[in-house]
Amino acid sequence: NKQHYLQLTYRFSYNGTDNWAYPLRGFNFIGEFSQTGFNWLGTIHTTQLNIIAAKYWQLFPKTFASAGIRAQWQNPSHQPYFLQTDMGYMENYLRGLEYEVMDSNAFGILKTNLKQQLINVKIHLPLLPEKFATMPIRVYGKIYGDLGYARNDYPGNSTLNNFPVFITRKHA
Repeated sequence: NKQHYLQLTYRFSYNGTDNWAYPLRGFNFIGEFSQTGFNWLGTIHTTQLNIIAAKYWQLFPKTFASAGIRAQWQNPSHQPYFLQTDMGYMENYLRGLEYEVMDSNAFGILKTNLKQQLINVKIHLPLLPEKFATMPIRVYGKIYGDLGYARNDYPGNSTLNNFPVFITRKHA
């Protein structure tokens, strides 16, 4: 009924983009190394490496593109189920399969976007102080495509593991 373990995580983050919330130009990177359990504090022992990287660039005056990768590797591959936070958990999902979970000991995701600026206006709000009186509004149309692969040594009856999955959609 109980598991006791110690987890140590080192995370390195670099954000060199023009806007943290909705980047259009630049590069960002996050690398994370985790060690869970040390054999002398119970039966849990796993090493995990996560990498997230994305490149954003401007193709034309109002057209932008981006490509990003997410990858995770875990060793040893067979772990208790409550420690598996694989493809489908948190931000590690394919757009269009947000509600699907692919249990795995290693996965990779490629996310691509093509954005076109549709509206770019500034509204002046006279009741606010001058510093906050201008509100920019921008609307982008977006086409995206995601490609993912989850490797599982024990897939059971899952049809999504050990098979590449490609999703593409349009949004405004």
